Amino acid sequence: IEDFYVKMREKAQQAEDMPIPLTARQLWAIVRLSKARARVRLSNIVTADDAERAINLVKASLAQAGIDMETGEIDIDKIYSGITKSQRDKINDILNIIRELETEYGTAKKSEIIEIGEQKGISKTNTMEVLDKLKVKGDIFEPKFERYKVT
Repeated sequence: IEDFYVKMREKAQQAEDMPIPLTARQLWAIVRLSKARARVRLSNIVTADDAERAINLVKASLAQAGIDMETGEIDIDKIYSGITKSQRDKINDILNIIRELETEYGTAKKSEIIEIGEQKGISKTNTMEVLDKLKVKGDIFEPKFERYKVT
């Protein structure tokens, strides 16, 4: 169990921009599941097989609920907050673009946001989705048609 947890955490630390795949909460879930499996076998001793099956169960659960569809990596943030690290990064990039344009021109034109977003690797569709989400959340507003400001 410890080896699995440490390897998953090390994998995330090696790649700076990779999200954290597991927290201590998942570690203790694996421990509890291992103990439960041992009890089902009517044993007081947890075996390596119990631990492996618990790890596989947690992996399967994370694969269903915690996969970032863009990166294919397990992202525990998706389970807890509903937003993956890659989505959060795009939101921050778009907000920074708006702030820069706002500083320079007073407002940020939608076409310029899209253009700069594409230069940073964010598709037009993703940029428009992020703009809509930010407007709904109240993080940005539209003082004029297709011109944005950060609240």
